[in-house]
Amino acid sequence: ADGTLTVNPKAVTVTASDQTIKEGGAINAGTKYASASGLVDGHVFSAITLTADTVKKTITPSAVVIEDADGVAVTDNYNVTYADGSLTVQAAIGYTVTFQVANGAWDDGTTEDKIVTLSGYEGDVLKLTADQIPAVGNKPNTNYRAGSWNITPSEGTEITADTTYTYTYAEKDTISKKVTFKVANGSWDDGTTTDITVTLTGYEGEVLKLTASQIPAVGGKPSTNYKAG
Repeated sequence: ADGTLTVNPKAVTVTASDQTIKEGGAINAGTKYASASGLVDGHVFSAITLTADTVKKTITPSAVVIEDADGVAVTDNYNVTYADGSLTVQAAIGYTVTFQVANGAWDDGTTEDKIVTLSGYEGDVLKLTADQIPAVGNKPNTNYRAGSWNITPSEGTEITADTTYTYTYAEKDTISKKVTFKVANGSWDDGTTTDITVTLTGYEGEVLKLTASQIPAVGGKPSTNYKAG
């Protein structure tokens, strides 16, 4: 008597490949982003649906189509089990870099803060470019020292947080010297005999000098018994 032949579908597991995407981006689709365990030699899948879940951080495969070497669909010959892949989402990051100038101006003559925004994604190394670093300009006058940065900005420095760079022209220290004129056994041209004090002021590095008007004119000797002063 004839018997009954039952052919059970072959078990196969289709697994989505792990992927990393940038925030707001889409996953890669297509059969090369999944793998199968248990396919008969010569069988491949010609189509698959991959669905990303950015909350669960998973990629779920579905609707696989399996074909034999002749391109004939044989999906019904398989009992397909699906396995999720892992989804890594790189969060968007951004930092503000502020350049300030104190007591002076930038090379373009302006004094306002210059703002640069650096943006990228988690894992990126954010750095300034040469054209994002403003050129320093001029100090307000000769009473100020050459300027300097509180922290020197450079192209090689990684920016990991909002950052402020300040270029400051510091005022020079003031200096002061007193010059005292005394007259002995006589008087000044105005008839007085008290000391005359002149205070010279300026800034560090300057040469302080008397002017002609600051030097008192000598007067007369007390009597003919005195030589000329």
